[in-house]
Amino acid sequence: MGIPPIYALKNIFKLLDYNVAALNKTAISIKEELKYIEMFLELIRYLKPNATVELKDLLNDEQRNTIEIKPTLFFPFVENALKHGSLNEEHSFISIELTQDESNKLCYSLINSAEIQPEYQIRSKNTKNGFGLNALEQLVNTYYPGSELSHEALPNKQYLSRLTLAIAS
Repeated sequence: MGIPPIYALKNIFKLLDYNVAALNKTAISIKEELKYIEMFLELIRYLKPNATVELKDLLNDEQRNTIEIKPTLFFPFVENALKHGSLNEEHSFISIELTQDESNKLCYSLINSAEIQPEYQIRSKNTKNGFGLNALEQLVNTYYPGSELSHEALPNKQYLSRLTLAIAS
């Protein structure tokens, strides 16, 4: 049903190599970033067989090949869904959608199943305490002026993270 363990291990090494190589790159194509995101999602499918994990890439080939972003820009979203989401339960999920809107903004949204949390914990997540989220917000503010990073708890034990990037034409 899942990927064989040796294949999973090889993918882990490829992902680690990608993260190290990203330190020396200023930009990569969306196509390349998605290749590694899909590899990461495949590992999650292997590790969390009860979870439904999907990526809806609604970009066309030209957009995928020509739009460039900072390497590993999308990874913190998937990492947070894996670390903080509720992926062991039946009907748990991670759903990612990537689109470009009419105003030429790239929209990357991730919704995942979440644990039940008291209201005060949900509010504290929105106060941007997390190291990873702070680093991501600084990166977005530095390299993508006019962009927006948002997170919010949704009804039915779901959590939404969204990045809307102003892309230079």
